[in-house]
Amino acid sequence: TGAGFNECILPLPCTTDLDCAVLDAPNQTFACTANGCVGLTSFHGSNCMADADCQSGEQCFGYSPHGVTNGHGECRVACAADLTCATRGGVPQVCLEGGAGGCYPGEFGLPCTQSSECLSEFTCLTVSPDPRTVIDSPSICTTSCGTDDDCQSNPLIRSGGFCEDGLCRLTGVSGASCDRDTQCQNGLCLTGSTSGSGQCT
Repeated sequence: TGAGFNECILPLPCTTDLDCAVLDAPNQTFACTANGCVGLTSFHGSNCMADADCQSGEQCFGYSPHGVTNGHGECRVACAADLTCATRGGVPQVCLEGGAGGCYPGEFGLPCTQSSECLSEFTCLTVSPDPRTVIDSPSICTTSCGTDDDCQSNPLIRSGGFCEDGLCRLTGVSGASCDRDTQCQNGLCLTGSTSGSGQCT
């Protein structure tokens, strides 16, 4: 991959990440590189408990951009002093949590400062704060939309998304506030009988 590890891949020719979407699965997004379509899960970083578990040039980061607690960290390259990240193996990278999360593939909904940090089908756009996501960046890798269906039918938004103010946003984890099912990762928003707002289950 050119990122310090190898992957078994299908020799599928591609020019954009959308060409690789036929390979996508619920737990794996593929991106187009000079080597073909590569799976991005490996680019998240190998499991670790300490920096000593990582290869040279990497650190063990415990931060998850999806609010998941795994009980372990992931080996990632640290962000540069200006909070930017170099492309790894042809995959654009964003800097997570102001540097506290290291470099990570520029997938949907993640913080960015310019569109070159995002996968090819996304643009770095300014967004309003959203209580459903752990990402508090003023700009994220996303795309425009008219309805929730526009986000949920996008093959590169594998974790699900919903439309808010004309842009696709990340769905909420269990306990996040919601007013409709499409705002939740598991697709179920429980609303109270006396309130229009609810919680993702």
